[in-house]
This record gives sequence, structure tokens and C-alpha cells, in this order.
Amino acid sequence: MKEVIFLLIIIAQTSENQSIKEKFEKAPPDEIFRTFCSTCHGEDGTGNPNWKELGLDTQPPNFKDKKFSSKEPLIDWIRVIRDGGKKHGFSNFMPAFGGTFSEEKIREIAQYLKSLGYDEKYPPGELNFLRTHNTKKAFPEDELIYIAQIKNSKSFSQTIYLAQRIGAKAQYEIKGKLNNENSNLSGEIELGGKYTILFDRKNLYIISGGLEAGIPIKSEESIAITPYLAGGKSLGQRLSLQASLQTSYLLNESKIISSISSALNFITTLNSKRGVFPSLEGTADFDGKYVLLSLIPQAYLSLTRRGHIALNLGYQINQKSSPMIKFFLLWEFTEGGILDGW
Repeated sequence: MKEVIFLLIIIAQTSENQSIKEKFEKAPPDEIFRTFCSTCHGEDGTGNPNWKELGLDTQPPNFKDKKFSSKEPLIDWIRVIRDGGKKHGFSNFMPAFGGTFSEEKIREIAQYLKSLGYDEKYPPGELNFLRTHNTKKAFPEDELIYIAQIKNSKSFSQTIYLAQRIGAKAQYEIKGKLNNENSNLSGEIELGGKYTILFDRKNLYIISGGLEAGIPIKSEESIAITPYLAGGKSLGQRLSLQASLQTSYLLNESKIISSISSALNFITTLNSKRGVFPSLEGTADFDGKYVLLSLIPQAYLSLTRRGHIALNLGYQINQKSSPMIKFFLLWEFTEGGILDGW
């Protein structure tokens, strides 16, 4: 009931003699924002600081926040404006404007809102492709991931991965790994960083470079230094291609292991962040003598309506060894809490 009353208050601000569509379809987006959105989102787009007094259930976002403005693609903003907040796991008080404005006008409004926080140094959200298992992700992220690999009941590994974005293009990451190989336990702490080298808004590609240092828990195991390159390219709204190349230097063994991976992602729906999104990933590992190939069909299950919590299930088929079950559970923690958006 509160939501209905709130929408009526907003609509009451418009002319009584003209329909909303007739009056505002040709209006500039900043005028539409001031009329329909500023009560909650503030006159300048930074959010009304008195949102609790308004009775809102969620603090409105700051549209001038550069990271917030850039990290998700335009289509996500269009969906929320068109369908309302509730459908996509956001505020129940965010009304749906799909019946008020045309699709073209909604796109224009979304572009205006994103422009409030635009900074050319930040890669656009259209380059924030779905994460896969072996291919390094080029886009800098804020996420916490639990990763598991299972060969059999006596051979498996677990990893906790934390990544946090720094500024426009950088990211640091920390990993804790535990391996169980036939009841022989080993593990390592991995520290790393990533930086976006270049990206193109028009042609929609991104390239990043990174460096990781793996420090083993057991002193007899080797420290590994791993530089890598990662890239991604949009192939349209529904397809993307990602690839990465890495070389690991095992210091104690004077050994080099190289790996190249590539993944093709398919977006099954453009109407929601929640869905099942298949990928096909291939990897080639080279230890100086042999090349070992593997193929990983997988499914990315976006669990929440916001899309910020997801499960990826994969099955790795290896050229010369037993297959392996792989999965990870991902939480993009700056997009909302664990209980938000279901």
C-alpha cells in the first residue's frame, strides 16, 4: 500500500491536463529526473539523505559514484527503470516506468543517470563478463568466492578467494588454498594484483595484466610467481569471449609452467540478472615437455534477482587424467548483502 501511495504522490507532480506520456516523452531526461526521481534520489542524484524519514526500505544509490555508475551495463539500469525495483531485487518503492515511457525514452533516462558518475578512466559494465573456472577475468571486481575441485573422494582442493577493486582500473586479491591429494595435505597463500591496461568502449574489449605470488605453507614446496594477461571481447549482447595467458615460475624447482585458457559465454536472457548461463571453456597447459588439454562445459547459475550471488558448476574433461568436478559460489559484496535480492 505504501508503494502505491508513494507512486501517486510522484505522479501528482505532473500536469493535470496532460497525460504523463504526452508531456514527458519529448522532455529532456534531466527534467524527467527532477520530476519523478529527485524525491528519493536527490536533486543532484546523490540520494536523499533523509530516506528513512520518507519511509524507504533501502538507501538510494549515489549516481555520482564512479564505480557504481560504471560496474554494471546499461541494460541493467534500463531493466530497473522499466520493471521497477522489486522485480530485480531492489527497493519495493522504486516504481516501474515501463507503462509510462517508451523503451527509447527509458534508455535515454538510463544513459543520463549513468552520465552523472561517468569517468573515462573506468571500464564500462558491458565489459564485466561472467566469471569462468580457469580463464582469468580482466574486469576489476569486488567479490568473495568459495572454489572447489573434486577428482575423487581422496583428491580434492578448496580455495577462498577475496578480490577488491582499487580506483578505476586496479584490483588486489588474496587466496587461501587447501589441497588434499590421497590424504596428503598441502596449501598456500596467494597474493596478487591486477590492472586494466586498455579497454575500448566502442569495440567492447578489455585487456588486463596481473601478477600473483603463491607462498606454500610447507617449506619444502616451491614458491610460485605467476604473471598473466587476461582479455575479454563482447560478441553482441548475448555472447562474449574471454581468454588468458599465464606463466608460473616455480622458484625452488627452477621450473616453468604455462597455461592458456579461453571461454565462450552465452547470455540466455536479457530480461533478468537471474538465470542459467552456459559457457564452454578450454585450457592448454605446457610444462616444458608436454601439452595437456582440457575442456570444461559449465553453467553459471545467477541465484538472486540482483545477480550478485551465483553458483558455477563445471565438469573438466582432461586429456590424460581423470575428469574433475569444479564449482564455485560467488558473492559480489558491493552489490548487496547475502540476504538481499532473493
